[in-house]
Amino acid sequence: APEESQVTLGQLRDIVEAFVQVNEAEQSPEVEAALRESSRLSSLVDTRDAEITALREELAEARVLKTQEERELVEFRSLREKDSEIQSLHFEVTQLQSQLEELQSTQKILSARALQSETALGGKSRKIVELVRQVEEQT
Repeated sequence: APEESQVTLGQLRDIVEAFVQVNEAEQSPEVEAALRESSRLSSLVDTRDAEITALREELAEARVLKTQEERELVEFRSLREKDSEIQSLHFEVTQLQSQLEELQSTQKILSARALQSETALGGKSRKIVELVRQVEEQT
């Protein structure tokens, strides 16, 4: 009867482990180089991800600042327009005050002339009435 070889579970593990070690020894330089390259690339990806995250944060902050700057610019333009409008209205008020003073001065002159005319007319009316009375007395 041929001898049956019986391998125990522990022996099978030892055989598989020895096989794996032999294969690792043969592939070790390539595997290690690939693992190193993989690790380097993974680290590079992490670094790039961190840079992208930082740039996105900076971009978000820049957008906020730009929006704030645009808002302030609109407010500044509005203030300049209002200031210009105020200056224009102030100039217009000054002109209107000057015209009012001229009209008041003209009114005083015309009132004085009207008073003189009324006084003169009153005097002439009295003379006419006196003359009419004299004419009536003579007739």
